Amino acid sequence: MAMEKASIRAARASDLPELNRMNIAIHQYLAKKEGVKFSKGDLGHERIRTEDLRRTKYYVATACGSIIGLISFSKKTRNDEWFGRYVYLDEFFVDERFRGIGLGTRLFKVALAYARKKKANMRVVTTARNRNTIRLYRKFGFRVKNVEMLLTTSKS
Repeated sequence: MAMEKASIRAARASDLPELNRMNIAIHQYLAKKEGVKFSKGDLGHERIRTEDLRRTKYYVATACGSIIGLISFSKKTRNDEWFGRYVYLDEFFVDERFRGIGLGTRLFKVALAYARKKKANMRVVTTARNRNTIRLYRKFGFRVKNVEMLLTTSKS
């Protein structure tokens, strides 16, 4: 599929079933990279609801009537002593079948334009093994600010 055939638009309430399918795919993709397994009930709290569309900016990439990519970020800027004034990137995902054609870059530019319009930094978080996304962030000039670590003390 050519990149120009995909379009990007603001998400609508009618997109919620597809947004939730994509949101689960995001979590499963990252979990696989980290060697984590989710049970059916583990991701129930991740469900995107209509009220989330009012609090958070959601944009989707669509092609052939399906959502093939998603990005979401805070509508309101946040402030703290480490990051200054910033927009927080919540979710970012492109269906595996449509990677490598620039769709992620196009989606990401929507979020960056919003942060620039708000005269704010952009804060992103991802797993350490999500190397392609980290490469994309670095391409746009992001740098590591904090490191979060975990010590697993049991085999469960």
